[in-house]
Amino acid sequence: MFDIIGDVHGCARETMLLLRQLGYNGNNIHPDGRKLVFVGDYIDRGPYPIATLEFMMELTELGHYALLGNHEAYMVKWLEGGKVSMGGGFDQTVIELEKEPLVWRERLLQWLQARPTMLSLFDGKVRIVHAAMPAKYLASDANAKKREQHAIHGPDESWAENYDGEPTIVVGHKSGKDVRIKGTGGKVVMIDTGCVYGGKLTAARVDSPDLTTWRFESYTALHVYNEDHPEYR
Repeated sequence: MFDIIGDVHGCARETMLLLRQLGYNGNNIHPDGRKLVFVGDYIDRGPYPIATLEFMMELTELGHYALLGNHEAYMVKWLEGGKVSMGGGFDQTVIELEKEPLVWRERLLQWLQARPTMLSLFDGKVRIVHAAMPAKYLASDANAKKREQHAIHGPDESWAENYDGEPTIVVGHKSGKDVRIKGTGGKVVMIDTGCVYGGKLTAARVDSPDLTTWRFESYTALHVYNEDHPEYR
């Protein structure tokens, strides 16, 4: 049993409050043994990027899952000494990062480098990535580098409309006011509902691969933290 949660983008308070709403206790353990799966993008745009990262690190120590998003991929590059664009709120995250001790940043880099880019549930019947997974990249002989690139960064949204694969794919990355079900067979679940833009943080409550049994619960943003998304103006 899993609870799959969309893009957090520094909304640490809403994340913690959503977990309580979902029945996780103060130690972030669910009495029924449910596991959390976060689709990535924990930083940038929102108010608490460092606190969110610390929280994610704690959750993974408890056996929950946190995937790598494109914003974390840029952070890895920056922590490794590479040049990264400071757009999308990353400049503010860097300001906060530079306040942290070097030993903590080194531990963060190790944690980020260990994040998976795809998680398979129910014998592969459900696949979770941050951004996109066109059906052709699900094949065992598909180009692994391109598969990872799509999982983290994605192409444009048309991939979801055209998806005709067998597994159900759950993604974040592209925000909307509500969960969107896409694909020719209705097997793409887009779960980013724009908490950082004043929308909500949403969890898919998944007990089986049958999408008709899934339930969706949300926690509404406490504030509008970022006004850059036209859909939320």
